[in-house]
Amino acid sequence: MSIKSILCLFGGAPHELNALNTAMTLAQSHSAQLRVLHISLDPKIYFGLYGENVIAGAEVISALEKRNEERQIKARQYAASFSLKHHIPLDPPAPPAHHASACFLHQTGAVETIVAREGRVSDLIVVSQLAALPDTPNDIAISAALFSTGRPMLIMPKAQGDLPMQWRDKTIALAWNGSLEAARAMWGVMPLLENAEKLHILVARRHGDAADFIPEVKLMDYLKAHGLQTEVIAIDRGNRSAAEVVLEKTKELKSDLLVMGAYGHSRFREMVLGGFTEHMLRKADIPLLLSH
Repeated sequence: MSIKSILCLFGGAPHELNALNTAMTLAQSHSAQLRVLHISLDPKIYFGLYGENVIAGAEVISALEKRNEERQIKARQYAASFSLKHHIPLDPPAPPAHHASACFLHQTGAVETIVAREGRVSDLIVVSQLAALPDTPNDIAISAALFSTGRPMLIMPKAQGDLPMQWRDKTIALAWNGSLEAARAMWGVMPLLENAEKLHILVARRHGDAADFIPEVKLMDYLKAHGLQTEVIAIDRGNRSAAEVVLEKTKELKSDLLVMGAYGHSRFREMVLGGFTEHMLRKADIPLLLSH
């Protein structure tokens, strides 16, 4: 598998610049086509334009349309600036073969529907940690990308200030529990491992668990067949959660990226009772590659 089609969800907010910059970097290094997707909500769906609500509704709709336009213009300006910085042609008449290119794609409608449609024809989806599409809940785009596309998603931390972080992929950690979600995440990261110098497989265990590393050995053999050298690091959880100790070890190893499966339990259960994915989405300040 190679990365030839990248989708970056971009609302135009400054804290999303890490996602935009990383998407441009990956497009350049993989000679991929990048779509910078900016979604505007249709304000008309929130108002009944009949009877007594006609005037008030029309005024609010006009204000929201103006706000949408301002955000779209800002997002397009960022896309143009970063494509110039990365020497990637923006909106060329025809995408150049075997070279990176980018296009700014603006669509209006339901976020879930648009992200699902565009994400399913992408190799990788890149988004900011808080998917700040205008006027939407923080995680609506992330949820749609995770549950409705079947594609790996790279979540970048929020940008601090005007200088976005530089993408690095030399040291990668893989949170492994043998689940289907973890296996999909591992497969999804394969194209990003070509530049990696270290790949750590992190396994969180409770004290007293049987030291059975047969599944991890099989994983190491599989990765070795792809030319990748790895090591398994078993972490004693003690009384802490698996998410806490894995994130702590990932930082201790100075990993550039944490790869993990997402929502092995139901999302509702994780939101209410807490869980691995919810902890990482809220607490991690390093890039995450997730797959469900």
